[in-house]
Amino acid sequence: EAFCEDNKDLARSELLFKHAHRSSSEASAVQGHWHSTILGMVRTGLVAGMVCVLIGWIIWDEIVYDVLTQDSEECLEAFGFDGDSTEHQQIIDRAREVHEPMYQCFLELTLWALLWGLLLIVWRKLGISHFAIFGFDPNKCKDQHNIFANIFVMLCIWCASFLLYEKVLNCELVELTDSTVHGWNVFALYLFGVGTFFIWTRWAVIRLVWNAVKSPFTVVGVLGIDSYVGDVLTSIISPINRFAYTTCFIISGDFTRKLGDQHGACYDYFYEGDAEWLTYVILLFPGTLRLAQNLRLMVTTGKRFPHLVNATKYGVGLLVTLAGLVGREENFDSPWLALLYFNTVYSFLWDITMDWALIRSPNTLLCLPYGWPLGLRQHRLFSSSWVYFAAASADLGLRFFYSYTLVPDASQLYPMVYTSFNRIAGGLELCRRFIWSIFKLENVQLHAFNESGYQLPRGEVVARTDVNKAEEAEKRQKVLAQQRVLIGVEVAAFFAVVVVLSVVVAGV
Repeated sequence: EAFCEDNKDLARSELLFKHAHRSSSEASAVQGHWHSTILGMVRTGLVAGMVCVLIGWIIWDEIVYDVLTQDSEECLEAFGFDGDSTEHQQIIDRAREVHEPMYQCFLELTLWALLWGLLLIVWRKLGISHFAIFGFDPNKCKDQHNIFANIFVMLCIWCASFLLYEKVLNCELVELTDSTVHGWNVFALYLFGVGTFFIWTRWAVIRLVWNAVKSPFTVVGVLGIDSYVGDVLTSIISPINRFAYTTCFIISGDFTRKLGDQHGACYDYFYEGDAEWLTYVILLFPGTLRLAQNLRLMVTTGKRFPHLVNATKYGVGLLVTLAGLVGREENFDSPWLALLYFNTVYSFLWDITMDWALIRSPNTLLCLPYGWPLGLRQHRLFSSSWVYFAAASADLGLRFFYSYTLVPDASQLYPMVYTSFNRIAGGLELCRRFIWSIFKLENVQLHAFNESGYQLPRGEVVARTDVNKAEEAEKRQKVLAQQRVLIGVEVAAFFAVVVVLSVVVAGV
């Protein structure tokens, strides 16, 4: 009773976690994670402080200068207008429509990386061994401290880029208003974001996605990690679509256009054109992949339930997307909303009864429990039952935002909802996936890995038994040197940005 609040399930889970991580300390020493040295902690705190300063600066500008300066005489002259602010405001609104999806893209992808780091903390606290469940080698994986260090750097760059963009639009930097600095600003953010992603992940994410895509057609079949990657892909439809638009914007050279010339081919194609086949592929592909994975699991296991029912869930989601695409041209308002609400409730019930296995009942109908007694499952890692009720309530509310991301443009179907939630739907869906992941892996942890369609991981977790101490010391010295250089560069870059912006603003 003195351990784990008398929760036997939590105690067993922590023991399994420690068994799977018996070599994690050696792995940390070999890789030289950022938190393993004081310099790493200083670097993370320094960059986090920069992010806080820049966020405060952005909030201040949005509240104060956006109102005071956008219609000033100098601002109008910079845009080439004589006293009339109507056309000027139209250009500003158009510029925001063109550029904000790109900033949203990088912010949402950074948000998912942040939530992944938080997931590692929660899983570790609960004793959930995602290494064993997914078949990852702990010696090759980055921990949450390393992830947060890179996230803060990305957030720092994003905040500086967005701050410069807002100052140009608000005419605080009048000399830059009639230039293409806003486009080159996006170009630099794109190169940094993509470069950081490939350097940081070393193609690991691409390999995971590729394994998930080909899993329905391989001899091995669909594994646990393949199903999880497919589920995550359904949650990042919005960021992927925006990333495709950003890539088109960069490759086509639209970023070199001035603010008054925003009618680029990419924006017209992704958001105003009729032939949006790439957008349709992005919207339909994740659901189609999960449909194929469940059908393959049905063939592999010989069980129609739950795999066929789960495949039907994704089939309904595909119908929502197709109906939404048709409804943009036809008067299809009420039927589409009815289908969307049905898909939302259906997916929610599947989450709490199958993915989380929270609800238990002696009888089931199409894999869903019914009848009395009906209650929470007996084995749980959280001692308080209110945690599960709160998670289920949040999942139900946020499920509506997931359904909302299944269509590219719902403004003609339901304009009030579209106007209110267009900018936050993608981020809220990522938060829902974060909550879902906690309880999904809790359910998998409490059962055998080969239950509910999950097979054994793709290869055993490798325990490191022979570590060369001389190599460890050499690698630690290299990491320390890299940390010193990075801290110096980041400090110099931060103060350089502050000084340059201060001089320019003061001169204006």
